[in-house]
Amino acid sequence: MFASLGSMLDIDFGDLIDFLGEDPHTRSIMIYMESVGNAKKFMSAARGFARNKPIVVIKPGRFNESAKAAVSHTGSMAGDDAVYDAAFKRAGVVRVKEIGELFNAAEVLDSKRLPKGPGMVIITNAGGPAVMATDTLMELGGKLVDLSADSFMQLDASLPPSWSKNNPVDVLGDADIKRYSNAMEICLKDPGVNGIIVIYTPQGASSPVALANTLSEIAANASVPIITVMMGGSEADKGREVLLKHNVPSYETPEEAIKTYMYMYRYGKNLELLYETPAEISIDHAPPRHHLKALIKRARGEGRVILSEAESKSFLKDYGIPVAETSVAKDIEEAVREASAIGYPVVLKIASSLITHKSDVGGVVTDIGSEMALREAYCTMASRVK
Repeated sequence: MFASLGSMLDIDFGDLIDFLGEDPHTRSIMIYMESVGNAKKFMSAARGFARNKPIVVIKPGRFNESAKAAVSHTGSMAGDDAVYDAAFKRAGVVRVKEIGELFNAAEVLDSKRLPKGPGMVIITNAGGPAVMATDTLMELGGKLVDLSADSFMQLDASLPPSWSKNNPVDVLGDADIKRYSNAMEICLKDPGVNGIIVIYTPQGASSPVALANTLSEIAANASVPIITVMMGGSEADKGREVLLKHNVPSYETPEEAIKTYMYMYRYGKNLELLYETPAEISIDHAPPRHHLKALIKRARGEGRVILSEAESKSFLKDYGIPVAETSVAKDIEEAVREASAIGYPVVLKIASSLITHKSDVGGVVTDIGSEMALREAYCTMASRVK
């Protein structure tokens, strides 16, 4: 089903998730989102269905320039990107960055074999693609597993002497199907392995279709996800068709495979977050709502829509969120007294309702280690900012 919600004056994302969550024919829900609409309804609906059906969101407007484009396009503020990231994680939603990834993620996230961790083994018959896969893995926060001593000994015994002796496991260009399958069976038994990427390039002894049939058999009984890369032209396409027919994810490039694996891992982590229940707060320790309302009312009365750093930290502290100790000093002597009470080193920041981005005007000085350095920094900052 495809639905365009326009400016969401009536039906919004929360309504659609509720509807599609109940629909027996819907396996995945993919959303292009410029603004969330009714945030409370979206979070409630997403948390309600994310355990059963993957919800994948592509949310543009990650940078100031693209956020402005979204405002002119839909008339909606795109919102702070970090807030969306945090909200999606808590709702069990997976966020992707590209349209291709939207479909790649939707195809694999309903798998019953989600990775338990970010660590993987790369098995390849070509070094270059494995290096590119490793770069992407590191960039996305994954890691290469250190194979156990037992796994290393078995690989060393079954592979040619010139194999890579490491992860990625390079089975070499002349690898036949048996060499691939032996390496996979050994790695699948290693307790530290959370998933396997298998890379094939058209060289050597194995045909892509024959290899795809073998990989499909192994993947069917594997306890961890196996994702494949078939590089090449029409023959590689035939191998990918076999793998996809057997529900084994298969891609043309190592980067696509790694991104998909990491989306599977993050989806699993996001689902774990859904089962975390915030601690109950007793009435005696609940946030002082009147104080917070007064704080916001004062800011609005002064024509401000942004809280100062001190106000923001007070707000967070009232909700039990740890913050760095902060004091506001109206003159240099008060700054010296406060710094002495906190203990050096300290950070000096400008506090002005007219200045939101302090660093842009030289309004932050870090690592001040003494009273003399503080006095000097205070005078310099006051002069510069003025």
